[in-house]
Amino acid sequence: MKNPQRLAAAVNPWTKPAGWQAIIVLVLFISVSLLIPPSAAAATAPGSSMYLAKPGDVTVTAVSTSQINLAWKDVSGYETGYSIERRAEDELFTQIALMPANTQAYSDSGLAPGTFYTYRVKAIGNGSDIYDSAYSAEVSARTYYEVIVIPVVPGTPTGLTATAVSASQIGLSWTDQSNNETGYRIERKTVSTDFVPINATAPNTQT
Repeated sequence: MKNPQRLAAAVNPWTKPAGWQAIIVLVLFISVSLLIPPSAAAATAPGSSMYLAKPGDVTVTAVSTSQINLAWKDVSGYETGYSIERRAEDELFTQIALMPANTQAYSDSGLAPGTFYTYRVKAIGNGSDIYDSAYSAEVSARTYYEVIVIPVVPGTPTGLTATAVSASQIGLSWTDQSNNETGYRIERKTVSTDFVPINATAPNTQT
């Protein structure tokens, strides 16, 4: 019968010559590392020092003469908020808003018409073991130009004549010098009174 102590030593790796234990520990560590991706390990270990992922797919859209809308993807896991920065042409970036965690949109209003604005966004950490992300890619948009409507003044009628046709009637005639009038207002005065409206006609009238 074989010696039991010698048989146990043959199957117990810790009884092998020096160095075997280190090799076995190294193999086990590599196996566990391959099974758990680094991102998953970070996600399951909050509180360990880490940098947040920067916001993804940032877009900006002008919606009026004074407003631009921003949107982005929340790809962080432990942010405490989002910092939104803006600059106009030839200016430096300044923070314009600090949004809560998990926010994915912001509306920037009160802007100047027809002005080009550039934005960037970053995730904010807790100030101790979770650090701010890098800035997102810079994105830009121009607010709508303000449309100024200049009214077109109708042309002044010309060639006005007044002809007495009876003891109680005077006939008027003139030349229509406009193509955008909505009608004509006729006013009359006497020697002792000021002009007052007495009638209104349809467009293109000339008598």
